[in-house]
Amino acid sequence: MTNLLSFEADKRVINISINSLNNQELTPEDKLSLFPEYGKLYPIYHKELSQVDDIEQLKLLVESVGEYLDLFSDSADSSGSKNLEDWFYLLEMQYNRNAFTQQFTLSTVWAWLRSKEQEIRNITWIAESFTN
Repeated sequence: MTNLLSFEADKRVINISINSLNNQELTPEDKLSLFPEYGKLYPIYHKELSQVDDIEQLKLLVESVGEYLDLFSDSADSSGSKNLEDWFYLLEMQYNRNAFTQQFTLSTVWAWLRSKEQEIRNITWIAESFTN
């Protein structure tokens, strides 16, 4: 369960950092107050992530954590290049799949619910592709 919750916290920190790059009204202290106090990026990288000015600094900090090494890579697959959300979904599904190997924890329930949410998103995407 720790890995699942750490990933969710780190995903929020990364998204907040990216979405606030060009926002001059949000101070680093405000960003720090928005960051969850949990995850693999906490507490070491939170202060630096709250002060980043461009995407390259953010990439450098995030990629220093082993699990997030390929998060910003521009590798292409058969359908084109993957964006950040695709990498997040891929990592989340890997964590969810691994959670099913645990016994007597709530992580299996969490993983099952998150997998069902992803299944609904996939079915919605397929249905939308038929209408277009």
